[in-house]
Amino acid sequence: MKAWPAGSNGSATLLWTVLPLVVAASQLSISQSTDQLLNDTAENYRSLTAFQLSGHASVAIPGSIWQFTSDFTYVVPRMEPSPDGGKPKIPYGVGRVGRMKGVKTVLETTEEPPSNVGFPFMLLSEFGKKMADGVVSVERTGSETLKLNGEDVPCEILKVTYTPSTVEHPHPESVTYWISPAKHLVLKDVLMRGAGRNIQNAQWTVIFDTAKFDRPTPQWVLDMANIPAVREHKEWIGKHAPEFALPASDGTSVALSSLRGKMVLLDFWSIFCGPCKLEMPMLEEVAHEYEARGVVLLGISIDPIEKSKAWLNQTGRTLRTLTDSDYVASDAYKVPGIPALVLIDRDEKVAQYWEGSVPKATIEAALNSSGTK
Repeated sequence: MKAWPAGSNGSATLLWTVLPLVVAASQLSISQSTDQLLNDTAENYRSLTAFQLSGHASVAIPGSIWQFTSDFTYVVPRMEPSPDGGKPKIPYGVGRVGRMKGVKTVLETTEEPPSNVGFPFMLLSEFGKKMADGVVSVERTGSETLKLNGEDVPCEILKVTYTPSTVEHPHPESVTYWISPAKHLVLKDVLMRGAGRNIQNAQWTVIFDTAKFDRPTPQWVLDMANIPAVREHKEWIGKHAPEFALPASDGTSVALSSLRGKMVLLDFWSIFCGPCKLEMPMLEEVAHEYEARGVVLLGISIDPIEKSKAWLNQTGRTLRTLTDSDYVASDAYKVPGIPALVLIDRDEKVAQYWEGSVPKATIEAALNSSGTK
């Protein structure tokens, strides 16, 4: 998956405000309840765009002596329309993450660091204006002074418990926030999130130590608008399709070789990928329309089989999905990011390979030119 972007399930916009409160932070216990502080902070997140946040995040890998850290920059640009007057090309927050650096907590050991530790973009985009939604309880656990833009900022520490996570809307069920009552900013949070392959739950600590407001959009963000929505990996076209055998959500096992003589469309997806889920009805429609012509659509999900199966059942989707939680097929096809579609012809050769959300007309043109007429 790419950078767990992005942007991949329609990332929420983090909104911050610099409006000071009349009441000093020291008077919080008298004038402002924990619920009010949380709600006011969430409300303030809805009030501002054109800002940039920087900081660093660390994660402790469960069952390991390794911890990983990375710096990051998160930008919410101005909501300016595109030159043609349409919707903004970059309407949401975008992030840039540094290389994950591993550090041993015990030096006298030869334990190798886990591979493929990743920084989930949702760490930066999932709370903000929604941090007061679905709250079960709010508990004040203390206070601490943290640095923001080089200055000391008193913070109240709130542990917030949320309604249970669902397959359709996965989210942390408990987050601890360090909130500045005077600025209504979150300077730090601690929560459980995935940390890459086969690391479903790990404790992350995210610290925002720099905040810049009313800023022009950086050039690297503007450049992202020019990245094609769909990338065609032509280097794969004509190559023999790598074999795999994966368990299906219906309890069977499917080998690619068992579909020899058919056109096979592989859809690499995840329940955590917004664009993947948005394009699924269209792919199911294409599969139904071309079924009589020998076209088979197979979903390849990196999620555990019980999660993908539950999501498919809850949403009424019919995509036959194979589970690739060990990344067997994903590695074989060197999937750079999801959604990704691979079209395999009747001779078991790769006919097309797309990364991104592919228009229906593009898929139909490829099927028609590959022998489905």
